[in-house]
Amino acid sequence: KTWLKTKLQIDHDIFSYHRKHCNDLAAKKKKDYFCYSFSKYSNSQKGLFKFAERFLDQSPTLTLPPFDSLSETVDAFNKYFTDKIDKIHDQFPKANAITN
Repeated sequence: KTWLKTKLQIDHDIFSYHRKHCNDLAAKKKKDYFCYSFSKYSNSQKGLFKFAERFLDQSPTLTLPPFDSLSETVDAFNKYFTDKIDKIHDQFPKANAITN
């Protein structure tokens, strides 16, 4: 920020040096991370594939079905699962009394 205030060449050179240094550190850290991850998954094709999917952000995204009203859709989901739980609950045998 000093360079922006003073507009001196020396301040610009210092700024450029620090910017390059930070970029180099970031590139090294990224390279180290990928080298470590590839070596970690080198014996597992499945693990390497999952890592590549995660890196390329190709994991499947969850989508909602098309809807006109969000509240109606939420209510329909709620009713579906409540009914499902009630059906499962009804399948359990009824206990009239607890015997000792």
